[in-house]
Amino acid sequence: MVGRIFLLVVILVSLGAAGFFLISASAIDDNQFFYDFDQPSAIAIDSADKVYIADTGNNRIMEFDGNGKFVAQFGYNGSGGGQLSSPTGVAVDGQGNVYVADSGNSRVVKFNNLGKALGAIGKSGSGDSEFGKLEGIALDPQGNLYAMDSQTARIQKFDSNGRFLLKWGSSGSQAGQFLEPVSIAVSPNGIVHVGDKGRNDIQKFDATGKIVGSLKSADKPGAMAFDRQNNLFVSFWSNQHFDKYAESGALLLKQDCCTLESGLAGETGLTVDSTGYIYLVEKDSARVVKRAGNNNVVATWEYQSKDDLVFISIVAFCVAGVSALILLISWLSSRNQKKRPAVVRQYNYSATSYPPGVNQPNPGYPPIPGANQPNPGYPPMPAQNQPNPGYPVYPPLAPNYPPPGSYQQFPPDQTNYNLPYYGKPGDPPPYGFPPAEEKKDDQPRDRQS
Repeated sequence: MVGRIFLLVVILVSLGAAGFFLISASAIDDNQFFYDFDQPSAIAIDSADKVYIADTGNNRIMEFDGNGKFVAQFGYNGSGGGQLSSPTGVAVDGQGNVYVADSGNSRVVKFNNLGKALGAIGKSGSGDSEFGKLEGIALDPQGNLYAMDSQTARIQKFDSNGRFLLKWGSSGSQAGQFLEPVSIAVSPNGIVHVGDKGRNDIQKFDATGKIVGSLKSADKPGAMAFDRQNNLFVSFWSNQHFDKYAESGALLLKQDCCTLESGLAGETGLTVDSTGYIYLVEKDSARVVKRAGNNNVVATWEYQSKDDLVFISIVAFCVAGVSALILLISWLSSRNQKKRPAVVRQYNYSATSYPPGVNQPNPGYPPIPGANQPNPGYPPMPAQNQPNPGYPVYPPLAPNYPPPGSYQQFPPDQTNYNLPYYGKPGDPPPYGFPPAEEKKDDQPRDRQS
């Protein structure tokens, strides 16, 4: 009974799961793409509008085309060449080389456009070419690399070959200092922008690290990116929106229409392609949202695939079907057992002849030590005409059969034990047969010990 209840629960759960995943799959439109992201935190785009995402939790960089089709991935957990540990930033130069802020290993790793590691810059520490907590990276039009260290509150600059050039910044609230730097971006004209959520502002520096201006905000700035027209896009933490600024710092657009579901969620990465589409990486919800300039959602790249959902549904239906079949077989088996009548047999017969009496020598069996010993080959013999539940009823003696006491082979398929013939099923009555001890079962007793 418990087994059937368990099978019934399995069937119901499997059918429910199958229905859920089928409904989920049917709700997916052609502009949704699903990938196994785990806390993606940064995004970059190259001149051909190929998209690179730093998948922090999976210790890798994923490459997509502009339509969300997966192209390649590189990097895996570790500290060796080509390995990554919690990458938090990504940037692409004019030759298609990909730079990755390998935060867990306190270094910047450079890959070519095929995903082959070309070299690395930095190690853990607070000196030149050393990092405490590498937060983000950016490239200027000349291919110089800027690395932002949130732990030491400074920016370090390297040339395209990884040679250290200069550094600036310190912890504090004065101009040129940082409290909690979280993002960095370089405009097409080479101005370095650093977003600081501790100061609620964006400071602007020239190529030598000299401060040239700032943008104040009532909210905490997050990710930043420039489009081809030198407009700055900034995501914000608290109000779930992003703004667009001109090169002069004038606010051009404030996208404050977004909800928690379709807007920004937690730490985000941001980039803009050549046609003006905006890509937002939502770390907490593990997805990428592609928006048009009017803020309409064009596509989302998330976790599962539509085919995977359908496959899971098919598996769930199969589990339900197998469980239902097992349950049906079990029910039919128990039903047949209930219909089978109980067999109760009682046998009466007249024992006209018995084998040698109890405590007599039994010549038909292997020698028994000493004469007059108990005969283990037969059960105790009650008086004649007693019910014998252990044997079937035998018909009376027919004249053409040997009389009781003559020696015949019995049973027919065994050797001749020189026992008296007592009949077999189908013989005419009367034939005696040694009575058996009463038993609750209806199986014939073996005449041998």
